[in-house]
Amino acid sequence: MNETLMPMLKLSMLVFMAGNLLDMGLKLDAASVFKGLLNPRFVALTVLWGFVVGPALAYAIARLLALNPHHANGLMLMGMAPSAPFLPMIVARAKGDLGSTAVFMLLATRRLDGVRIVPDERR
Repeated sequence: MNETLMPMLKLSMLVFMAGNLLDMGLKLDAASVFKGLLNPRFVALTVLWGFVVGPALAYAIARLLALNPHHANGLMLMGMAPSAPFLPMIVARAKGDLGSTAVFMLLATRRLDGVRIVPDERR
């Protein structure tokens, strides 16, 4: 059963993420995206909170609560992945700035391109 469900799960996640990003991309123009990307304060805060404070906070919580190593690893993975695939839907519902959301997601995913942090289930 696992051999059947895993490919279906991966495909559904791919379709979900691509659909969300396509929806956000069709609602934006280039000027609103570049407005967020050219704002040095926004970019610096995004990098600082997403890649320094988030993982440090996850590490501190794992140490403070003396979590099981498996739970601590899961918390660290969550702390190192600051963006969720459903973030555009949340921002749109809150009537937030989708341009800044696009920049945030771009910065959040660029960090993970060269670094593999999630173990492969086949190993």
